[in-house]
Amino acid sequence: MAWYSHVVVGYDGLREGERALRWSVDEARRRRIGLTVCHAWSWPYLEREVDPSAKRVIRTLAERVLEHGVGLASGLAPRTAVTGRLVEGPVASVLLHESARAELVVLGANGHDEMPLGATASRVAARAPCPVIVVRDVGPGDGRIVVGYADAVSCSRVLAFGFAEAALQGWRVHLVHGYGAERAPPGAGSGGRADMAELGRAAGARLERLIAPHRARHPNVDARISITPEPPRRALAGAAAGAQMLAMGDRVAEGDPPLLLGSTSQAMLLYAPCPVAIVHRNGDSLTRVRPPHPGEAATGVVVGSPHGEGHLT
Repeated sequence: MAWYSHVVVGYDGLREGERALRWSVDEARRRRIGLTVCHAWSWPYLEREVDPSAKRVIRTLAERVLEHGVGLASGLAPRTAVTGRLVEGPVASVLLHESARAELVVLGANGHDEMPLGATASRVAARAPCPVIVVRDVGPGDGRIVVGYADAVSCSRVLAFGFAEAALQGWRVHLVHGYGAERAPPGAGSGGRADMAELGRAAGARLERLIAPHRARHPNVDARISITPEPPRRALAGAAAGAQMLAMGDRVAEGDPPLLLGSTSQAMLLYAPCPVAIVHRNGDSLTRVRPPHPGEAATGVVVGSPHGEGHLT
């Protein structure tokens, strides 16, 4: 298996983790690639207070959680190569490290505090170099993947992801642009409604040019464009209602290093009524090489057999 040819799922044994696991199994099966079930564990106290026997107990419990996740995934997709990874360290740091070689990362939305978005999901979605899908508990979808337009550079990559996902899943693509926060183009005048109409016409032409090569690449995927004078957050939230997934670019906020997503992407991660995929404009899973993780040698690795049965090494 190539370094990048697998899906990584963060699994903690809880309800959100199992939901993410089931989603990741479907992604790996449809893509015909492997699945890595990743469980991070850590000593919850100060290092100077480490009790070796107690730490062994915590690790043993972590092994059991991972074994359950690997077993569940293998049962759901017996023909998919399932690998388990047990790594000591903060969950977000471990998943970000694993994302360096992944085609896709999947994780649950809620943290232990049951907030709309856990800190781990927020950080991984903002920093991972590959696409990240954050799964939340929603009902059956209507067969659409909504792609949010932000700018031509990031949207082209998101459209590529959206069309590929639609082709895999049998979905339709719905490209949505809310231009309510934009200014009228130069020379458009200041006629209020006329300015907004001019913005709409310009946006429509721009999006038709942007989506054309993706339609040509996936002629069997139905796609449509919606342009609205609403602000982006309201437009995307409305379009995402009932959808299978909302896909967006990163639009990372300024900073060194950038830690947060742009305001619209962050808001959709928090409140979108469907799973959300964040697709990074600079991510390329085919050129990344996975570095060694500092916790691996001490914690060991759970390796999946060709039949999907995990064992410790």
